[in-house]
Amino acid sequence: MMHHPVKPLLLLLLLLVSVPIPALATDHSSTHHNTRRIDDPFSFSTTCYGDSVRFTITDTSTITAVVWDFGDAASGTANTSTLKRPYHTFSGTGTFSVTLTATHGATQTVTQQDITIVMPVNTPPLGPQDLTLCEGTPYTLTAPSVPGATYQWQDTVTTTPTYNVTKAGTYWVKINGCRDPDSVNIFFSKIPVNFGIGTDETLCPGQSMYLDATVNNATYEWYKDTPGAPVIATTPSINVNTTGHYYVKATVQGCGDYTADATITIAPGPPVPAGSFLGPDTMLCPGETRTFTASLPGASRWRWNTGATRPTITVSNTGTYSVFVDIPAPLGGSCSVIDSAKVGNYVIGKLDLGSDTTICKGNTLVLSADRGIGTYLWQDGSQQAVYYVTEPGYYFVEAKIARCIPLHDTIKVNIDDTLRIKLPLDTMLCNGEVLQLVPRGAGASYKWQDSSTVSTFTVNKAGIYAAVATNTCGRSVDSVTVYYQNCDCQVILPSGFSPNNDGHNDRFFPVYRCPITEYSLSVYNRWGNRVFYANDPGVGWNGLLDGKLAPVGAYAWVLQYRNPQTGLMVTKTGSVALIY
Repeated sequence: MMHHPVKPLLLLLLLLVSVPIPALATDHSSTHHNTRRIDDPFSFSTTCYGDSVRFTITDTSTITAVVWDFGDAASGTANTSTLKRPYHTFSGTGTFSVTLTATHGATQTVTQQDITIVMPVNTPPLGPQDLTLCEGTPYTLTAPSVPGATYQWQDTVTTTPTYNVTKAGTYWVKINGCRDPDSVNIFFSKIPVNFGIGTDETLCPGQSMYLDATVNNATYEWYKDTPGAPVIATTPSINVNTTGHYYVKATVQGCGDYTADATITIAPGPPVPAGSFLGPDTMLCPGETRTFTASLPGASRWRWNTGATRPTITVSNTGTYSVFVDIPAPLGGSCSVIDSAKVGNYVIGKLDLGSDTTICKGNTLVLSADRGIGTYLWQDGSQQAVYYVTEPGYYFVEAKIARCIPLHDTIKVNIDDTLRIKLPLDTMLCNGEVLQLVPRGAGASYKWQDSSTVSTFTVNKAGIYAAVATNTCGRSVDSVTVYYQNCDCQVILPSGFSPNNDGHNDRFFPVYRCPITEYSLSVYNRWGNRVFYANDPGVGWNGLLDGKLAPVGAYAWVLQYRNPQTGLMVTKTGSVALIY
């Protein structure tokens, strides 16, 4: 009789005996409960003949597949769809019964709703295409009159023939379910508050000033000395450097005309060298202020655009700051010089690289500290605004903007590898046997088919067993089908023995219920050396190796025999613990 031990199988056994065997997990059998939903209501966008009707299911969160039947056989192949939000153009008018068959995992629901398609009516225009009104002005839109018709305005709530407009927007109406092709865009102009261009001013020689009449949604006409005289400008503001009486008319759409005037006098004499006494424009860091000083020789009055009347102001907000300063005029009396300066803020905000995160191996995480301007310093000494991460570790950056306090942030990045979960091949067991499934390569986050997360799943009945592992890189799935059969002729080997001559479990040998032939039993230590061999099932291992007691530990075994009932050769493997 020849015996052919299978080396790959032996190596697997040696691996098993060198790894501690986890405790058996409690069986978790999976059960599917078919809970029938009442229905899946849906809505449709229009009932007008010739329109493309969009169907929308109210809740699709649990739906895995759909089949629509629009009840429109005349439309041919277009009568059905498998899209969750389909479009359908009905072939005629009338009432159609639309059927939605939705699949929710193991459950199916069938919902039917009627839709009545109507022919659109020819109507006159709803109104002008664009209309601008003054704020607070009431306005009513009236739909075209159609005897016995139903109406629905764009807000889907108003169903009367008229609609009271209170805010800007686009307005339209459905008549008998068909949208009227006309629509009206309505805008509102704000009523100007305290409209004007300032007070009369006397400027020093060489000075100029802007007269500003800017209001929303207006057109402008400027005149000098005489209203109605030739228009000198149509812009919101003008720059004045000559003596005159200046008029402006601002026509605000929907609200009418608003007028203002001011007399600007340029004092006689040589130009006054006032220069830019407020200094240059400036940018502020968070928490900073800027002080403007308008101290000019002989100055007697100060009028800031903030309302202040003193020589110095301190500001912290962005904006343009201007001042009129009264000084002695060259030829007597007084006149005003003007200056302005802009103040801006560095928009710094919070430097945030994001929360600690995990990326998939081979992917790149982009970290941005960009503030538009400034300098940057990363943990490796690089100085770019954006950093590309491909390796795990801690990443930190310092951002400096002008003289502002530097910003800092740190992020920890982990790397996940692609999952490759592996379960055993489909297998056949004898009744009463169990199989322990270990999700090799599943990582830290996985679930079995019954949603449990045990490290070892114990199988004791036939079925399909699966594990799903997930991480940043995605998911991996594997399954195994386990079959059970009645094995009347079973050969069983113990899981341990103690050859201490106490009369109990002193030898390692099989227990069997029927006559077996072509029997062989081989036992191997953890280095792959065979320490025992027998071809007689009545001969067992007494724990001796070369005449001495073998070391305590786990040993792999390979058992082969021919089943007399099936005539097939059977190979079994396992491990046995030798203890004293």
